[in-house]
This record gives sequence, structure tokens and C-alpha cells, in this order.
Amino acid sequence: MKLELIDYLIIAIYFLLVIGIGFLLKRKIKTGNDFLMSNRSIPLWITSLAFISANLSKN
Repeated sequence: MKLELIDYLIIAIYFLLVIGIGFLLKRKIKTGNDFLMSNRSIPLWITSLAFISANLSKN
């Protein structure tokens, strides 16, 4: 399988988008607690359950 120029462009755009979103969120989220509590808009138990289930799934 050989990647073409369009494939590399799509990968580059994806990474730039993800990094850009990270930098935008970095301004709003100052601590790990801010990230975990989702600015208190979502209950802690739901957020924690999401993290646990994401870490348990290996597929």
C-alpha cells in the first residue's frame, strides 16, 4: 500500500485540527480538576465512568 499526497494532506489537516483544539482548550482549562469536572456541567461520577470505560476497552 502506497500513500498518495492527498493521504498525507488529510493526516496533516487532522493533526493540525486536533492540536488547534488542544491549544484552544488549554486557555480555558487550568488544572486537572477543571478537566475532570468539565467545568461542573457534568457530574463527577459520569465523567469518571467515561474515563474508566475508555481505559478498560482495548479494542
